[in-house]
Amino acid sequence: MAKRKKKRNITNELKQLNDRIGMMRMNCETMEQYQKKKEEEVNNYTKNCRLVFDYMANRKIKQIKVTFDGCGDSGQMTDFTTDSKDNDEGLFNELVPFSTISSGTEWDATKKTWVELPSKEGTLRELLEEIACDKLGQDHSGWEINSGSFGEFVFDIKKRKLTLEFNERYEEVNTSEDEETF
Repeated sequence: MAKRKKKRNITNELKQLNDRIGMMRMNCETMEQYQKKKEEEVNNYTKNCRLVFDYMANRKIKQIKVTFDGCGDSGQMTDFTTDSKDNDEGLFNELVPFSTISSGTEWDATKKTWVELPSKEGTLRELLEEIACDKLGQDHSGWEINSGSFGEFVFDIKKRKLTLEFNERYEEVNTSEDEETF
């Protein structure tokens, strides 16, 4: 009986050890996947920025402005304008060839994991929004949380320069307590 119990304990310990090794392997794979995804995001960001500058230079546009506002755990691009006297709305709805817009993720019930949906080409508005969200996510993670932030991206087409003016909101609480005993 004691041998059987000892054998069961050793078997359980081996199973737990195998489980731990499996978790370590999974963590390494997850980290590699994360690093690969980050590299891909940086490459897409750079490619998309170049596409915007090339696309707008061909249309003789000198400047694009994209404003954003975020608070209460949501954020959005609020305004898209150019220096053009033409109808901006039509321009922003044009499909930009070779752009890479994320289609998001969906839950795969059979694999029990989130699966990245295939990327797609996007309109100029979608491309500008993707660039803005990528940049804010890289440099100002949480820009939309709590009091949030607001600002403006300026694409200087001639200089091929992207400038971000970022304004972070914050809440301040001053508490005072006064107690008297008589």
